[in-house]
Amino acid sequence: MLICFAFTLCMFAQKGKPTAGCGADVRVQVLVESFAIAPDMLNTWYVNGQENVAAIFQVGNCSHDFTMNLNTSNRFFKVNLDSVYTGKFFNFDRVNSVPITPADPISNDAFLASQFCTAAPQPLGGFNVGLNPDGTYRDNYAGCGVDENGQAFVRRNVGMQLVPPGKRDQLGFRFQYSPIDGGVNAATTDGTAFIRVYHPTPNSWILIPDNESNRTLSTSETIGPIGVRLLNGTDSGRFAAPFRIVVERLP
Repeated sequence: MLICFAFTLCMFAQKGKPTAGCGADVRVQVLVESFAIAPDMLNTWYVNGQENVAAIFQVGNCSHDFTMNLNTSNRFFKVNLDSVYTGKFFNFDRVNSVPITPADPISNDAFLASQFCTAAPQPLGGFNVGLNPDGTYRDNYAGCGVDENGQAFVRRNVGMQLVPPGKRDQLGFRFQYSPIDGGVNAATTDGTAFIRVYHPTPNSWILIPDNESNRTLSTSETIGPIGVRLLNGTDSGRFAAPFRIVVERLP
């Protein structure tokens, strides 16, 4: 169980207890590559169930979030902002409900026209959104896209729990928010990047910050991988923090 030491930590907590009919959580392993968000050990996976790592898709509560909780583990990840912070928890929003994202232009055209990409998102009831007629979830709140290589992706958000060097205070670091979840201090995240979720195969996912037009402010300004550091829920600095995280389903 994740204990909330401060408001900021609670902002990124796991969303709730299992809900009847949602299904079982999915165990995963996680590779954090070495960018501004980096692993504690290079080329070493964080594996659910090993070294007290809890890395799952939260299917049981209907949220489909990807969470990695290291609060009872000696493992951690590093986040390089104005200082190098220790990270012990993150929550990527609704990753497991993203459908397969195709890799060729013809399929991408069909994907962008799919019900997942075109249907309006549905407000949550216990984090359980409805299904489109084609079986995809009606939870696409930030749009689909195609990158420069022709690979399709879906935009989501992430919140992270940080500990400053030499301190025990809990800070947050966030890229965007989910409007279908109601948002948490939504205005605080204006101008930050969304997260691209690539789901190229049934058992693999790739997560990177978006580098797109500033959709939140409805301008043509291009933003990089900018997130906001939060102290007690308020903006305490904007930082470029590129990352690349690979997730694989465990047998």
